[in-house]
Amino acid sequence: MVEGWLPGKGPRRRVTVERCLGVSGELALVRAGRRNYEIIANGAFLMATYNRSSERALAGLALAALWETRPRELGAKVLIGGLGVGETLRAALDDSRVESVVVCELEPAVVRWNADHFPRSARVMADPRVTVLVGDVFAHLRGLAGRSLDAGRPQPEPYDIFLADTDNGPDWLVRPENHVLYGRRGLGCALACLTPGGVAAFWSSAEAGWFADNLLSVGFEDVKGIPVRRGASQPDIVYVARRPACQK
Repeated sequence: MVEGWLPGKGPRRRVTVERCLGVSGELALVRAGRRNYEIIANGAFLMATYNRSSERALAGLALAALWETRPRELGAKVLIGGLGVGETLRAALDDSRVESVVVCELEPAVVRWNADHFPRSARVMADPRVTVLVGDVFAHLRGLAGRSLDAGRPQPEPYDIFLADTDNGPDWLVRPENHVLYGRRGLGCALACLTPGGVAAFWSSAEAGWFADNLLSVGFEDVKGIPVRRGASQPDIVYVARRPACQK
């Protein structure tokens, strides 16, 4: 099904490859030109294989912040909320000091599209360091945080980095239920699941000053909103925050 034409040098046809009902509503995979793809959620653009810079920066900025205060030979365990088109995962794995990555992706179709249509993503998903979980990242965080408070149960291994790319940012949710992830409850769970000195980073399509305040209110420190330029449009923002090395 032809959806239209993309601007640029010469016509690039947009064709719907698949449309399905997902957990968050209607999802569509659209081929843009010969090689690129877009993912559309409920009629709104979500992500594309030709927009990679800020998704990669999400991982790169968090890793850089981690190595500022931690011996690099210790390695890193990473949790990613949202597979997207696989670029955040790929950027994390480009650092050989990353020991393991767990990716929580809510939509089974997105996992399948990455494996079937995005060769770059399919390769990194096959990396032995990677585990892909189909499910809600907040539920994963909540479960880990709850277990860490239960002295009678085996304690989970904490993560060194948490990367959140579940929406278009705190102010533009693909799924209304995701508001909890950006609120005090979700951020408190994220904080509890990090090692001392661990780093959390959140992707946003625009600045959200209230979100930085939320990060500080639950105990994160060194909170920064870092602009990442993507073409001629307004920059995306990556919010980076650190769990204190010594909790008060």
